[in-house]
Amino acid sequence: MNLRHFFYRGYYQGLDYQKIISGKAKTDSDIGAMFARKNHQLLDYSATESALALLAPAESGLDQLNGYTEILLQTGGQGLLSGSGYNHETGSMGELKLGFYFDPTSGLPTLPGHSVKGVLRAAFPGKNESDSIKNAKARWIAKVLQSLEVAIPEGEELGFVEKLKTTIFERDASIAVSGHDIFLEAAMIRPGRFLGRDALAPHDRKTNGLKNPVPIPFIKVLPGTPFRFAFLLKPATIEGLEVSVNAKKVLFEAILTTFGAGAKTRGGYGVFEKIKAAPAPPKESAAKGLVETLPASRFKSLPLKSTNTYEAVINGKNDKGKTRFVLLVGEIGKGLTFTQKWAEELPEGSIIQVRLVLNMNGQIQELKPA
Repeated sequence: MNLRHFFYRGYYQGLDYQKIISGKAKTDSDIGAMFARKNHQLLDYSATESALALLAPAESGLDQLNGYTEILLQTGGQGLLSGSGYNHETGSMGELKLGFYFDPTSGLPTLPGHSVKGVLRAAFPGKNESDSIKNAKARWIAKVLQSLEVAIPEGEELGFVEKLKTTIFERDASIAVSGHDIFLEAAMIRPGRFLGRDALAPHDRKTNGLKNPVPIPFIKVLPGTPFRFAFLLKPATIEGLEVSVNAKKVLFEAILTTFGAGAKTRGGYGVFEKIKAAPAPPKESAAKGLVETLPASRFKSLPLKSTNTYEAVINGKNDKGKTRFVLLVGEIGKGLTFTQKWAEELPEGSIIQVRLVLNMNGQIQELKPA
């Protein structure tokens, strides 16, 4: 399904609008149950490879153009909230209240190019800001560029950064569009689930926060979701100093990872960070085959006092050089747990026979090689 269409259209199908008009929708349990089902459907949605392909620069050939540059980052903090200003509320029970921005074609969350451009531009000195803020911003940007061997003279940071800002963000009618920096939308790059539920609890200022807050539920992109920020960049020359495409890329990444993007960044949303290496896949359990040998249902039916022989797999060594076999065992009626025992020196991966003896309470009395 297209998530944008579902969130703004399908989400409200079946809603009795007469109850909204009468005010009954706020407490109607049937409406609450309907939105509970639709919220589950929404949060359980998984991005597909085909939907992600619609957002990939390769789909339109943008990645083949001169100056194409991308920055890969993942959401952090509280996650990403974008498009919260869109209207998405009827006052009904169980409804998610805040709007959200979804790409019309793919139906997936994106940050439009103009939003990315605005975030980056806001890190530069602004016309109406105080001199102290302007200078602080200029020094911060200059420090990033100086680390890339852009030799900005000390004391001239503000003038240099303001000219760089004009070069990057302002349109020059004498230069073709292809000669300007172009900001493409930031899009997800990994399939799977990505939405989560959150809530704001604003306090009533009229009562100085003494009145109990009413939570406002909404959806967000979960932390750890990777995004691609893409650009078509051109090198720039400011006062005889070249700011390369790579220098702009590093500067943009520093801005995004420092200030974030999207809505409510002061509340911990919109944080972006470098993509963390995926954890190593867990090693296959040495006792995996024993699940079939001794399933939980069969184990519960064992006599209280019995002696049985099962297969176990050698898995690793202790500090004394002895090898270990692992058997899935547990108390009768309480499922299975791991129990480890040490055997004599045997090659890892060997299969051995072990004898299991249970006591009257269904607990292990003896476990040793058969």
